Amino acid sequence: LEEAVALDPNFTRAWVDLVQYLTHANYFFEHDPELTTRAEEIIERLRVMAPGSAEYLEAQSFYVYYVLKDYDRASELISAAHALRPSDTDILAIKTWIQRRQGDYEGRIETIRQIQELTPGDLAATGRLVIDLMMLHRYEEAAADIEQAGSDSYELASWDSLLQLREHGDLARWSAEFIALADKSPEDVRRDDMMMALLAARDFAAAEALYADMPEPDMSGEIIDTAMVEKKLPLMLIYWFLDDEDRLKEAAAELQRLFDRLYSGGGVGELGYTAQSSLVAAVLGDREKATRLVEPYTRASRKDRTARALFLHESCRTLGIAGAAEEAADCIRRSLEEPSFVMPFLDPFLPHYDPVREHPAFAELLAELD
Repeated sequence: LEEAVALDPNFTRAWVDLVQYLTHANYFFEHDPELTTRAEEIIERLRVMAPGSAEYLEAQSFYVYYVLKDYDRASELISAAHALRPSDTDILAIKTWIQRRQGDYEGRIETIRQIQELTPGDLAATGRLVIDLMMLHRYEEAAADIEQAGSDSYELASWDSLLQLREHGDLARWSAEFIALADKSPEDVRRDDMMMALLAARDFAAAEALYADMPEPDMSGEIIDTAMVEKKLPLMLIYWFLDDEDRLKEAAAELQRLFDRLYSGGGVGELGYTAQSSLVAAVLGDREKATRLVEPYTRASRKDRTARALFLHESCRTLGIAGAAEEAADCIRRSLEEPSFVMPFLDPFLPHYDPVREHPAFAELLAELD
């Protein structure tokens, strides 16, 4: 992008894309303040080059969104840009990001449907729509949109398979169907999705093997390789399922040291610190600490509605692992009343809740969902 604007200093689109890159780079963690300064210089340049243009408004929206984290102001700016370019699907896509941060999933669904009208047959838009409908627990509507798409793409087929679990209620069957889909499209499969299917079937050995061929992250330098979390966190959980105490303790200690380094700077990523640290406490049997860490996380993340919606299901599962039956049951109830990935036909039956399954409070929840 720097080369593009150097070759053509009047290429406003490249300037806008550069602002997006520079501001996003510091969104989760403050790595390099100079990137923000550079973005501010470019926005001023755009103000002079193209005042009142959609490009100038879009660049400002990136800065307000990523740097200031003022999502309401970002919404105003991108809406103004959309008024100038009502058929620009890229601007509409940015609008959906902002709406998600605002917790406006109803508005986001409406915007995605606008994108679908402008780009008929856009399976990516349908995929985003289905995900949001699932988070809003509008399962019938999600199923209808999948059927209307008429596609056998891996993403839509995997969601359809999960929705069918509502009818048959057989986790082993769903797991086998998901694995069969994954075998047909291995390049599209996310490792953690495959892990969930294996855990649902309680095939913990296969889940461990899933991560055996994952390269070891490089932790020798100053830069923290977050791939360490992507490998070690699920392995720690698998060791807990396997009741492998030695490897569990080793992985937990290693991860906690990493979290302490990774989140030392605060920022948006700080919300992940208590969530992931609570899981470490849970697998180590420290119910009090796990519960204490999860509760402030769910309360604090109301400030970041995206984080709350995306990770509520993980918080509930952590409570189940910790053996906190009443808290886990209440977490599931709350999650079904707001945007979340907690699904009444899946989550309560996962092995994460085995430690609390026979507790009266959890049994009462299961009876309510039956």
